[in-house]
Amino acid sequence: MQCPECGFQLAGGEDVCPRCLTPLDQPGGEQPAAAGSATASEPVIDLSALRRQVEEDRRPSSREMTSDMKRLMEGPVWTTRRTQLALTLFLLVVAIVIVVLAGMSVTRRNADYHLTQAQEYSRTGQHALAVSSYLRVLELDASSAAAELGLGDSYLELGQPSMAISHFNTVVSLDPGIIAAHRGLGIAYSQANMNVEAEASLKSALKINENDLLSLRYLGKVYYQEQRYAEAVEALEKVTSSLGDDAMALEYLGRSLYALERYDEALNPLEAAYAVDADGEGIHEYLGLVWHELGRYDKAIEHFEFLRTAHPEEPAWYAHIGYSLYRSGDREGASAHLNQALALARADPVLTVSHRYLGWARYDESRYDEAIMLFSRALIMDPLDAEAMAGLGLCYVELGRCGDAEPLFERALEIDEYLEQARTGLNACR
Repeated sequence: MQCPECGFQLAGGEDVCPRCLTPLDQPGGEQPAAAGSATASEPVIDLSALRRQVEEDRRPSSREMTSDMKRLMEGPVWTTRRTQLALTLFLLVVAIVIVVLAGMSVTRRNADYHLTQAQEYSRTGQHALAVSSYLRVLELDASSAAAELGLGDSYLELGQPSMAISHFNTVVSLDPGIIAAHRGLGIAYSQANMNVEAEASLKSALKINENDLLSLRYLGKVYYQEQRYAEAVEALEKVTSSLGDDAMALEYLGRSLYALERYDEALNPLEAAYAVDADGEGIHEYLGLVWHELGRYDKAIEHFEFLRTAHPEEPAWYAHIGYSLYRSGDREGASAHLNQALALARADPVLTVSHRYLGWARYDESRYDEAIMLFSRALIMDPLDAEAMAGLGLCYVELGRCGDAEPLFERALEIDEYLEQARTGLNACR
């Protein structure tokens, strides 16, 4: 059964349609009165007014609607202007932090890239390129101790110790516990002939690790440069006992023993250094000097010839060969080499000994006038050269001028009381 007014499906038994409130005819009952008509016993019902009343009853009151709708329109508390402004500022700060962190992350990645590149340049010996890359790292990350340390090492390799010193000092200020920075400072100071500072830096490294052999090796070299030969030997023997193939430690151990006139002992480390580094010029020089002192002039000449071939304009090697030839009895060969040494550097005080040796060569050849000239030159360059005094005196003895010779012998014996030539000459005059 359906409502005749709106077509709503009825369950049956309803007097009024639940949807449109239209009165329904009941079966077997009386028909309702038509709209606008009424009986004396039943009032007329205004259906339109009834519908409006029902709809109004369903709505909340205007006061209630206004209050509820106001709350709905205002929304949550966080949507107020002040809260919205605070939220906006918070989101802006978060965005800035994210951007900064992202920038720092990119910068850090770029710094790491350039650091890796610089370390690879250093490993392959491209130190100038390494310097450029390390400097780029510092542009991106000014606090990079690794870049500062790498710069110091690169400048050392490039022979610029003064540049290296500032970077090693920066590393020490950033982290005093980095032993390589103290060691690098010691090496750089040593190369700059600042031995006091070098010693202090190397000892700082050894305080961090007393068994750091690299620091101990350079400390031994510093002791050698300061002519503290016994201390150099002590330090370098510790290194060579652990590192038997360290050419530098072996060389400076040999040099120190030579300076202490322990020639037999000096030979072993120098020969070991030569086995490791056959081209080391310092090793050749001191092997030549040691062999000369041990009377093996042929071996000495072999090492000095190596140096003369490498540096044909260096007068010292001609002089050393000349000394060895003279001691071995080759007067002619000695004269040729000593004359060449003097021709290359006539005013060099280091070659005083060349004049003296050449003077002895002329004396042995009975060319006394030439010998007198050479001994006199030696004494002009070194007034305390006792051997040159004795040689000059013996020339005067051969020429019958004992009056000129005796003061020379006496002065020579004051300088060296065991000088045999001076005693022989003095006895010859008396």
